[in-house]
Amino acid sequence: MPATDRSIFIMDAKSGNPKTRMKVVVVCALMGCLLVAACIPSFLKYLKQRRQIKAITPEQLYQFARSGDVARLKWILERRPDLLDAPGNTFGSTALQAAVWFSKAEAGDGTFATRGQGQRGK
Repeated sequence: MPATDRSIFIMDAKSGNPKTRMKVVVVCALMGCLLVAACIPSFLKYLKQRRQIKAITPEQLYQFARSGDVARLKWILERRPDLLDAPGNTFGSTALQAAVWFSKAEAGDGTFATRGQGQRGK
């Protein structure tokens, strides 16, 4: 008999009863609003991170490599690999050169290994 109980509810919702239809519409509208409201904070966080990533300069990457900030270097290079070969100071040195020159072995060791294989020799 449970199948008939469900079918009665469906038939009642599709019937001409305006109160039942109104309840269904209101519930659906509220659920949609809740879903949208739940997504807004995540979307705003995504937009903020995207702006931060675009604002990073080669000079900042150079300073992070110079100081040995490995976690930040990895985070930036995963999102902006175009900064890898960009000169970061007035002499044209890159972040990799800064990591090696200032003896930041942990920064120069695996962080810059994400460079595409075979891109250099072309």
